[in-house]
Amino acid sequence: MQYEHTVVSVSHTYSHEDLVTIARYDEPFLAHFYKGLLEDNGVTCVIADEHHVAWNPLASIAIGGVRLMVLAQDADQAREIIDAPVDIDNDAKSSS
Repeated sequence: MQYEHTVVSVSHTYSHEDLVTIARYDEPFLAHFYKGLLEDNGVTCVIADEHHVAWNPLASIAIGGVRLMVLAQDADQAREIIDAPVDIDNDAKSSS
């Protein structure tokens, strides 16, 4: 029996063929931090396996952590954004 795997966001359903994993995190809050950073820069992304890790933190090791996934065509741009240094102090000052 073959199953089609899908990832659902608030507004779209994506097949795994459309998405690539660009990062894995042991803690869901880190995945959400970087998801927000990517979305602020116009990159569509979703988080996968968050609930497995939150429910059983030891499962994080077994499943490879919380996955941050983006559309394949956005992967290079997303990696550049994530790899760039983040200046939290300046970001907080500019938004106040």
